[in-house]
Parts: sequence; C-alpha cells; structure tokens
Amino acid sequence: MATIKGWFTMNGVHIPIMEGQSKADAASKYINSKHGKTVAKLSSKTTTKKKENKYTDSYESIEKAADDYVKDDTKGLQERAYNFYDKLGYTDKPNVINKEELERISKTSEFGLLERGYRGENTQSYIEQFKRGDLYIGEQRSFGLGTYFGYGKEAHEIARGYGEHKESNILKACITGNTKIITTEQLDKRRDEFMTKAFKKATDISKTKGAEEAKQYYTKMNKVIMHDDGIFAASLGYDAINVTDAKYIVVLNRGKVLVSE
Repeated sequence: MATIKGWFTMNGVHIPIMEGQSKADAASKYINSKHGKTVAKLSSKTTTKKKENKYTDSYESIEKAADDYVKDDTKGLQERAYNFYDKLGYTDKPNVINKEELERISKTSEFGLLERGYRGENTQSYIEQFKRGDLYIGEQRSFGLGTYFGYGKEAHEIARGYGEHKESNILKACITGNTKIITTEQLDKRRDEFMTKAFKKATDISKTKGAEEAKQYYTKMNKVIMHDDGIFAASLGYDAINVTDAKYIVVLNRGKVLVSE
C-alpha cells in the first residue's frame, strides 16, 4: 500500500501526496476521483453558496424561470441578467489554484486549458476581479451574457491577440467535471422547439382567458427564450455554452471553473 509522503492545502482542503506522486498529480487525482464533486466542496469552503440552479432542461423549467426573470423587468438587460445569475449562485467566486496544478488538471478536462485575453489600462484589475471580486458579465454578445474563454489549439494565440501579446494579460482557467454545458446547436434546437410550444400555449390561453393574457404569457416567454443565449441556457440549468464552431466556452456560472493564481 502506498504511503503518504506529505500534505498540501488547496482552498482549505488538506490533500495527501502519496509516494511517487507530485503535488500536481495529487491534486488532479483527488479532483477527478470525485468527478467534480471535490470542486463543489472547495467552493462551499471558500465562498457562501447561494443555491444550486433549480432549473432543468424542459419547457416547464423555462416557464418557472420566466416568472423569476421578469420580476426585474424595469431594469436593463445587463442588470437583470446579473440579478438572475446571482439568484442561481452563478456569481460565486472560482477556485484559485497555482499555475502548475491548473495545467495538470486541464489535461484531464474535456476542453483542456481555457484562455481569455484582456487589454487596456486596467487589465490586471479585470483579471483580479474575475478571480476574487464581483462578477462582471460583460456586454451582450452573439452568444449571450457571460465570460468568453477560448479552447483548443488556437486558444493561446487568440488570447495573446486580445491581450496585446502579453502573457500577463491572459487569464487561464479550466472547466470542472460537474459543469453542465450545452452547445449552441442544441440551444438553437431548444429555442425553436420552445417558441413553438409558447405560441401554441398562448393560442390556447387566448381561447380561454382572452387575448391580453395570452399576449402577456407569450411576451414573458419570449424574453427568456429569445433575448439572450446566456439567460436561456441558465434557465435550462446549464453552467456554460460551448460555441463549437468558434471554439469558445461562454462561462455563465463562475463557481464552476478553476483559475490560475
């Protein structure tokens, strides 16, 4: 039986290093042996978890999410989206580990190392904010409100381009094992399916309760399904969106990623 040659602490959890293991090997094995559950445990020790996302991949889930989402209807899209993500616990802070550990763990991750470049005078403060500050979900883009990371062979060079060709301007991260991810193709299919259902249900409502109530229902559903991919994906219980053709991961739930110190 292998013996313990030492210990190290990662975000408040004591992890044993066995004979023949490096520190990075021990961290990777510990996390992956739990299929991502360890990371959730680390998050609970370092941040105050609000709640797990209660939504699921179903039309009924979208109806429930729509009721929650439109409560902030007087606010702008960005503020409304932040409040919605916050209710789901998506604004929780990520787990920060050292560079060597992250690179080792990323080799066992489906998407490998994720990279995001920053530019401008406040680059380092932006990176630090993602790691330890309030979540900034960005301006609305083609694939929804969230934090965009590249993955794959071109990720590093793309991040360097955005980061003014400075390694210090790149934030590196890794998706954890229990992260729920939907592709843009799957999301588009759900959108078509659910808008058809929303129209049919609104038509039924019109027959029994009148045109005004039908209009209110359809408008409410439209705001969740059509206005932003991030809101729609979160309403289906997903933590991130995989933009397959562009090789981007749009992180909605910050608490589901590991980031480098």
